[in-house]
Order: sequence, then C-alpha cells, then structure tokens
Amino acid sequence: MNDEFLYAPTLYFVCRGIGYEVSFPRERPPAMLVSYWFSKDFEKTRHTFEFRSWVLDSGAFSAHGAGKAVKLEDYLDYCKEKMACEPTLREIICLDVIGDWRGTKRNVEKMWKAGVPAMPVFHVGEPFDVLKGYAADYPKICLGGMVPLSVTARSRFAERCFARIWPKPVHGLGVGGLESMIEFPWHSVDNSSWVGCVRFGHWDAFGGKALRTRNVDGLSLRAEVEHHMKFERYTWQRWKKELAQFDHESLLLPLARKEWLRYKHEHGNPDNGKTEVRPPAAEAGGHGRNRKSNPRSVDRTRSGRKGRGHAEHAAARG
Repeated sequence: MNDEFLYAPTLYFVCRGIGYEVSFPRERPPAMLVSYWFSKDFEKTRHTFEFRSWVLDSGAFSAHGAGKAVKLEDYLDYCKEKMACEPTLREIICLDVIGDWRGTKRNVEKMWKAGVPAMPVFHVGEPFDVLKGYAADYPKICLGGMVPLSVTARSRFAERCFARIWPKPVHGLGVGGLESMIEFPWHSVDNSSWVGCVRFGHWDAFGGKALRTRNVDGLSLRAEVEHHMKFERYTWQRWKKELAQFDHESLLLPLARKEWLRYKHEHGNPDNGKTEVRPPAAEAGGHGRNRKSNPRSVDRTRSGRKGRGHAEHAAARG
C-alpha cells in the first residue's frame, strides 16, 4: 500500500491474465481491474507484477461474448473469499445481466443482501429512472455499454448521466482514454488499451506506432504502462477540487478501509497528487486526437441554475 492507494480518479488497468513481462514501476504501481471470468489466469500470474490496488468485475460481458453466463452463486463465493483476505481489493462490480436491467437490479440487491457491497451497472439504452434509483440507493455507480459507441455518442451518454446524478461517484467501464477521462469527473475508470501493443502491435507510448511486437514472448510493457499512468496523474489534478467532496474512504471494502486507515495513521495524510503534472499527449490514433483538450466544466452538471438547465436540455435531447 502507498500514498496513491486512495487517489481519485483511479485508472484501473484491465487484467485478463498476463503471460508476458509487465515490469510495472515499483515506486508507482498501477491499479488493476480483474475479471472473475479470467480469475484463474490472474491467480497464476499475479505474483509476477506489482499493483497498488484492484477492483473485481464479474466478467459478464466476456462471458456473454462467449455464449456463456456467470453464475451469481459462484461469483458471490469468490467475492466473499477475496473480501476476507485481500486488503488491496478496493471495490466490487455487480454481476450485470446484458440486455436485462431488471436482472442486473435483482443481482445487485442479492449481492448486498449477501454482504457484498457491489456497484450496480447502468448500461446504454436503459431507462434513466433506473440510474436515478441506483444513485439514491447505492454509494457508487458504474456506467457501461460505452465501448462500441463513437466518441460523440459516448460523450453524450455520459453527459446525460452526470446531468442526472452528479454529485455521485461514478465508474466508467472502458473509459480509459485521456480525452474521455478529462471530460467528466469520473471517480474511476478502466481501460485495456495498454495491452494493445501485445495484441495488435500498437504502442501509444511511441506515438501510436505499429511495431512488430504482436504476441512476442517476454515483451516488457513498462513504457506503455507509464504512458497511461500519466493520464491518471493528470486527471487527478484536473478534477481534484470536484472529487474532494467525496468520502473516498467510505467507498472502500471493509478490509481495504482498515488497512488504509492503518497506513494513514503510520505515514500521515498523502499529498494526493499536489505535484504538478504536464498534460500528456493524447494517444496517437485515438479518437479526436486533433481536438483541443478543453474539458467540460463540471459546473454544467452541478445542482443549481446551471445544473437544472443542463439536465433539462439533456432530457429534451432524448
């Protein structure tokens, strides 16, 4: 555990079982998103790399793509096992049911009843009344279904959601690009593009160049990891004031909260990213790379005259 354990926004690096050299920086290791669907791979390789914290996802989307399903009972058992012994496990995402918001709602209710405080997932295309209900009943919400969307559609969906529930801690599933991260005050996001150099030979760290590194054994991803971690540090600065209103400690799972409080007692309060960080270059080849980095003002989603006007405008758009 280190001073950056509780920083927000947090960029979770999606881990699907790593069979290659990652070489994460020890002095500033990243946070990880671990899918239950790929948990066996994670358990086999986790000792080979450094990470400061992690969030557990059900892997429902991956299972759905494979024509299979994750059983709630099995997922609950795994969640409880990890909650009891993993002080670096910060959060858990509920088992969502793709295409069935009622099924997702039932699952998150069952998980909380079973003692697993999971974050509900609100998907693109679901009724916004469901989102409002989640905001009223749960401490943090996930927004999902955005990965296939264009940048414009993704931004519009997020804008409409924030207009209805801000201030509320929100996790963006698959929202780990710089442009998306600085546009809204996400409490956390996740992204798998950092392994694009292994899967496709595409390196954001080297200006988006396509190098002959696809499926190369023993490939070090340190440069790519550090490149994406610059996004995280820059957005810490960008949204520091807006996110300071949240009680971040209360969002932690019990064991993680206990360990964090112990660490803080021994080491004092961290500076929470006061060191100035220059804006990193947007990922070459990424969406809207020629657009100016001009993040939306969070005032547009706050309560009050501007917030109400923005919410009404978003509602009128559909």
